Amino acid sequence: MTSTATLDASSDILPAGQITFFQAVLPPVQAGDYTLLAMQRPTDAHAAELARYEVAQQLRVDGPRYTLPPDLVQLVYPPANHQGDFGTSFPHVVLSSPDLPWVRDIAPVSPPAPAPAHTPWLALLTVYVATEGELVTRPTRMTVGDVLTPGAGVVGPDLGAATAGDPLQTGQPCLAVDIDGALFAAIAPRLDELQYLAHARQVSTADKETGGGVQAGFYSVVVGNRLADSAAGAARDSLVLLVSLEGHAAHLPDQGGPPANTKVRLFAMASWSFTTGAFPGDFIDLMQAVGVDRAQVPHRDLPATTAAQQQVRMALDIGYVPLTDETRSGERSTAWYRSPLAAYATTRDLHGPYPTSDSAMRYDPGVGVFDHSYAAAWQVGRQLALSDASFTRTMIAWRRQAYAAAADAGSDALLTARLPAPAATLAFDAAPPRSRGEQQHAHLQSVLRAQLGPLTRAGGDLPTVTPRRRRLDPRRQPGVLSQQSLEQARQDGEDLVHTIVAHVHKDRR
Repeated sequence: MTSTATLDASSDILPAGQITFFQAVLPPVQAGDYTLLAMQRPTDAHAAELARYEVAQQLRVDGPRYTLPPDLVQLVYPPANHQGDFGTSFPHVVLSSPDLPWVRDIAPVSPPAPAPAHTPWLALLTVYVATEGELVTRPTRMTVGDVLTPGAGVVGPDLGAATAGDPLQTGQPCLAVDIDGALFAAIAPRLDELQYLAHARQVSTADKETGGGVQAGFYSVVVGNRLADSAAGAARDSLVLLVSLEGHAAHLPDQGGPPANTKVRLFAMASWSFTTGAFPGDFIDLMQAVGVDRAQVPHRDLPATTAAQQQVRMALDIGYVPLTDETRSGERSTAWYRSPLAAYATTRDLHGPYPTSDSAMRYDPGVGVFDHSYAAAWQVGRQLALSDASFTRTMIAWRRQAYAAAADAGSDALLTARLPAPAATLAFDAAPPRSRGEQQHAHLQSVLRAQLGPLTRAGGDLPTVTPRRRRLDPRRQPGVLSQQSLEQARQDGEDLVHTIVAHVHKDRR
């Protein structure tokens, strides 16, 4: 265990199976308002005269304060909207930023007591819905000004007069909750406890989908200080709130708590609910309690005299289920399917990866029967992947980049094939997107000058230029660059080649 840490390029990615814990990851500079002051400190006899030479510069180190981007919340436990035996679990949330819990000072204005440097400003509050639900409001959309100045009977965070008077900040939208002051004093962590309720960790992300998150495996974790609500023989709901305690240090239980008969208004960064009940065991216990016979279709009374019957009996013994198979051509037959929860050990499939689910189907030519187990797993895996919003965004961005690169390559190849190469070869692939278009424009001008230059110098007529897609579309009037336009451009002293190229590009736009 390390008290603090500095994470940089020298921090190697951990090998699989290893994890490193950090008590805190302190940022180089905490978020907040700062003043840079430059002054002279003369030491000679004219010190009094020169003391006025100084310069002050105000600056703000920004960071999440009133809301959190959704992609910063990596995962929550217990899982949202799940039911399970969570009565002995402390709720916690994993954040994709390793220093997020420490980027702000919990007491930016006149702290009631000195807090350790690694005291987090984020905390988890666990509310028992059955007995305390009426004392806490659900996250409600407000503005920052509504939270800082909540009105009579409600106390908000003290972030300083400068923040409360800044319309750029007070007008921002946010989510907030109001919690009864007595309940807040009972369930909120103490100031000296907060440092133990957050830590950072480095884990291996090998063979894991990070959804575009922290590839190096650095995360921060905020842990609640209260077990989930549980009762024998009954299902109980718990509401977990990730809140900002910045400006609320004076309202914590060991610092005097909130005023009597008041409510406390908090910025709600995230929230989720789950249900704790009396369950016979965890997932492993439940799976071990499932007998092999329960994972099979009842078949003990089926005859097994012929070879075909024996093969069917063997398939049923190892957990296969016969299903009706309707092919695309309309034929109906029988196919086998076995779920991943097979009653017997299986071997790893070495024939993938599969581009489609059809390519994962198995066919036994001896009996003419398909096995759809891998094909169904392929479809389930795709649906699970697409249900992850971050994974879907990353996949769509990757496809757009691939399509854009293919379109650029095709455009470059077409231009190179249709036009003669200029004296200086253009490296289209090495050019960034903007300069690629500029180089293509210059290439076209160079070729037109070479072919039409003598004609323009001799004062002859130039051919009219009509974009190809206009010539082939009878529904549109051709946007012809007429001889009169060219003659007018020549009289105005304009570059005729530039006029032609500009006309073509304008039509494309």
